[in-house]
Amino acid sequence: MKLIQSTKDYDALSSLLSQYKKAVDVSNIVSKTDAKGIITYVNDEFCRISGYERDELLGNSHNMVRHPDMPQAAFKNLWLTIKKGNIWRGVVQNRQKNGESYFVNATIVPILNQEQEIIEYIAIRHDITERIRYEKEIGNQINVINRQKQELIFKNRAAAMGEMIENIAHQWRQPLQVIAMTLMGAQLDLEEFKNIDMQKGTKILKVINSQVEYLSRTIDDFMNFFDPKKEKEAFYLDKVILYVVGLVNPSMKESGISIVIEHIHKEGCTSGHDCLWNSEFLGYPSELSQVLFNLFSNAKDILIENKIEKPSITVSCIPNGDFACVSVSDNGGGIPNEILSKVFEPYFTTKHKKQGAGIGLYMSRIIVEEHHQGMLSVANGSLGAVFTINLPIKKEVV
Repeated sequence: MKLIQSTKDYDALSSLLSQYKKAVDVSNIVSKTDAKGIITYVNDEFCRISGYERDELLGNSHNMVRHPDMPQAAFKNLWLTIKKGNIWRGVVQNRQKNGESYFVNATIVPILNQEQEIIEYIAIRHDITERIRYEKEIGNQINVINRQKQELIFKNRAAAMGEMIENIAHQWRQPLQVIAMTLMGAQLDLEEFKNIDMQKGTKILKVINSQVEYLSRTIDDFMNFFDPKKEKEAFYLDKVILYVVGLVNPSMKESGISIVIEHIHKEGCTSGHDCLWNSEFLGYPSELSQVLFNLFSNAKDILIENKIEKPSITVSCIPNGDFACVSVSDNGGGIPNEILSKVFEPYFTTKHKKQGAGIGLYMSRIIVEEHHQGMLSVANGSLGAVFTINLPIKKEVV
């Protein structure tokens, strides 16, 4: 990363941040209000989906797009949350200017001044109208469709590609929010960008660059998922693990979650097979990154949902006979025993519908077991859920 040393460097960094902001802006529905809830900014996507002109929205509240079917209790909870300076997440049903409804998955972030006073709120939304409609259609038929038929439908290539698109959206959500939070948290005014010191500017770019790299790799991974001609590559497992940890760490810190790393590669390790890190693995490291990312994301969601006082996620990797055993565990209280055996089934989810379609763990098992001849399992530990990936050591993936 080039250090900021001149006006030219500042201009280059300013240009990059403008492009990153544009990427966030065109892929999200964004609005901003003052502390009283009066709209001060909306992007083009907000105007497009709502049907209102920008001039009609500015100076008014979001009541303009509120759907009457949304319960008052939901908005009461929303305001109670954000007025305390906390982030609110949820699904909102809105109404367009022409009366038609649409659904968004919303994240509302309070912005504080140096005195920790709320000065405005920024809302980032994703349009999930088609997904909600699809889920309703499926819900009307679910009682007459047995699990075997669901399995066959899911394995159909066209249906599976549709699920892949939903999974891409799910995997993109967190990196996009990290980029947005990085920009907004810094409260960047591009016209005054030169006031940012070199160290802070460099740090901001490193965070954003890692997230953008992940977004690009995600698209490539899913485009190649069903390609029978894709080639395996040699990789070191510790690099995959540490890459994902670095990727999710900014979001975890934002939520107050600590990541504990155990038994991962140390420089100068020469202990051979018992150390694992002299062993190459053959397969698809980007796909394994997606699996680990999904496990971290699931753990984060349950820790936040259960309001754990000192939330933490532990990742470790140890030898297990002819396998490397990677585990991702949390202190979120575990998964109820009655659903523990179902978490890898298609469409089954331990989350609320607003957080995912239930395909993440199912696709993760396919990646581990079918693409890498390994095994993905789950059990409850003393503090919470423990997901375990066992990968064969020094064995070519068939």
